[in-house]
Amino acid sequence: MAGKRKADGRSWFDLEVQGSEFQDTRLRRRFASLLEKLWDGMGQTIPFACQDGASTKAAYRFLSNDRVSGNTIS
Repeated sequence: MAGKRKADGRSWFDLEVQGSEFQDTRLRRRFASLLEKLWDGMGQTIPFACQDGASTKAAYRFLSNDRVSGNTIS
């Protein structure tokens, strides 16, 4: 059952990343990286999901970027 959940989650993950409308490919890569960390640490806060200071800072920097909004993610 855990393998099926991982496979289902992966297809969801890929659809989310492909459906994003970022103008900059770096933002799309950062989004994919952040989404994967949050998926792996589901239910945890951003610092715990990111596991280190640099990743946490990058996550908050991504989320506060003016070019990132709900419209570009969905």
